[in-house]
Amino acid sequence: MTRLLARRLQQYVLTAVLMGMAAQSYAGKANDTLVYASDSEIENVSPYHNTMREGVILARLVWSNLVYRDPKTGEYKPELATDWQWESPTALLMHLCKGGQIS
Repeated sequence: MTRLLARRLQQYVLTAVLMGMAAQSYAGKANDTLVYASDSEIENVSPYHNTMREGVILARLVWSNLVYRDPKTGEYKPELATDWQWESPTALLMHLCKGGQIS
């Protein structure tokens, strides 16, 4: 029983420490890097093949999308695609931003 209690306490302390450091986990503007640490290995970082919460969040931080759906309004907003229009029911024309830089 004490092992379980010690393990739980360790998890709570680790969670509190990680939450306290969350503000410092952004990519550095000077060298364009993201430092990430985890106690388990991510199966993959493909946004299409990963269903684990940690992998989905990490994939969102690493990969850019053509468009982004705002969860509050439900509207699609540009990311890599600056604008888009339907040419037919099965063809979508997308204009991409120059150099792959999201504004």
